[in-house]
Amino acid sequence: MTKFSTKQILEGIVSNDTRVLDFIYSSFFPVALKFVKSRGGGKEDAFDIFQEAVVVILQRVRKSPLELDCLFGTYLQSVVKVLWVHQRLADKRRNAIIGSEMHEYEDIADLDTGFLDSYHENEKSNFIQRHFIHLSAGCQTLLRLYIEDVSVREIAEIMGVTESFVKKKKYECKQKLIKRVIADAGYKDIFYD
Repeated sequence: MTKFSTKQILEGIVSNDTRVLDFIYSSFFPVALKFVKSRGGGKEDAFDIFQEAVVVILQRVRKSPLELDCLFGTYLQSVVKVLWVHQRLADKRRNAIIGSEMHEYEDIADLDTGFLDSYHENEKSNFIQRHFIHLSAGCQTLLRLYIEDVSVREIAEIMGVTESFVKKKKYECKQKLIKRVIADAGYKDIFYD
């Protein structure tokens, strides 16, 4: 089977080159399958997550050029791991909501206050998100995991690095994001209004 460089793979994904896609599935799916199975998933789960990872990369490459500081396979597997962790966390949340008693009606005043608070939080979140998407793919992955309350140990395992590297990189990525947000002219309007 033909081997492809990272650049050829990214171009092949965008152009829907079947040779490249076959290469991706035959070369990298077995590793994803092993990872998902070792974390309680099945072959269908692995296939779905792998497919979603390829689509995520495709969407990312179509938005702007993707410059990887690692091999494509390493990047793909990190996306698979992040998606799997997100899916498992979503499953846990869904089960917690279903399992708990939900109160459908609250006091109207509480709803109004909650709505306004939610609106302002959403406005801040959107403002930060506009800057977040300009961070490197590695920083985005790391900060997403951090936001999802994934432990440093688990993040290190997912990314294939040491815990001290995760802590250092998280600090650096967070500082980059903070600098971008504060440098924006609309910062004071959103956060001090």
